[in-house]
Amino acid sequence: MANKKFWVGMLVMVLAFGMAVVGCDNNGGDDWTDDWTPPVREAITGTVTVTSNAILEFGIDSMRLTANVSGSNATNFWYEWLVDGVRGTGQGATSQTYTLAAGDAGREIRVRVHNPNTHTGSIYSTPQTFSPTTLVLNLQRHPTIWGLDTGIVIVRGSGGHWVTVAGTPSPFGNLPPEGASVTLTSWSETNFRIRTQYTMIGTEFFFRLNTNTGSETFPFNNGTRTYTLQFVDGGFGILTGLVAVEN
Repeated sequence: MANKKFWVGMLVMVLAFGMAVVGCDNNGGDDWTDDWTPPVREAITGTVTVTSNAILEFGIDSMRLTANVSGSNATNFWYEWLVDGVRGTGQGATSQTYTLAAGDAGREIRVRVHNPNTHTGSIYSTPQTFSPTTLVLNLQRHPTIWGLDTGIVIVRGSGGHWVTVAGTPSPFGNLPPEGASVTLTSWSETNFRIRTQYTMIGTEFFFRLNTNTGSETFPFNNGTRTYTLQFVDGGFGILTGLVAVEN
């Protein structure tokens, strides 16, 4: 009988201890759940500036923009280039560097910088506009050049036939008596040259500015320029005295 009472007492003690342990676990879990709060992400801070660089690749020049972040509390950045508030269509629209698309000229451009993994919000560069140099070039034909059956080619200051933003070469071809006009656009050029399409054994013949001893380079800047082409002398297939007089 005494042995039976002993085992009943032991069973009561085990049950009581088990209930106490379960109670401690529940209370501990409740306390941990009530006290824990997720970490708060800071809003991203810093200054964003944009640098521009005119580039010439494969005969086509363009404008490349680079985002620069300073004083930020973040270390890694995501980029989005906005053109009039909408993601741009040029190369690198979500990269640190962005090459302007043909339709971006003159439109408001800024870059958004953020990192949704570590910080809230975004920082932006100051809105800017970028436009290439555009020259309307008028060429007229002096009576002395009427007998010269040759095309006229516009050459970049950096070399090669002039190429528009769309990638189309823009020589005049044979200059008609009434003259011709072409619009030249570039992000990088500062001058150009005018030559005949006719060459002799690889020799190219360039017009000179105003006199037959003038410069072979012509200034390239915004606006309109008009030149009258003259042909003074030539013999044995050699063209000399090619002059472009600015009106």
